[in-house]
Amino acid sequence: MVEIRKYTVKSKKINLKVAIVTQDTKIIGTIHIPGGRLTDFLNDKGTGEAELFIPITDASIYAKGSDTMLYFTNFLSINKQHITFIFPLEDDSEIKK
Repeated sequence: MVEIRKYTVKSKKINLKVAIVTQDTKIIGTIHIPGGRLTDFLNDKGTGEAELFIPITDASIYAKGSDTMLYFTNFLSINKQHITFIFPLEDDSEIKK
């Protein structure tokens, strides 16, 4: 019997540095989107619960309105429903606390 394996096609992902603001925190980190626009990625409903979360790498977490970093982690996953707003950063000089 011949075994048939299914492989998914990996798409090239774009690394995008972003600022994400929630009700209580601000997160500066990198998201990895599968090409296209940030808005298309955020509006994609997907087919399962995994699409409810956005993976973020190199995430610095601040209390909203504070210059003091509360926590840094190499990986963080945030529920899209908790995002108040998100925007791409060109460089660190755009970060306003």
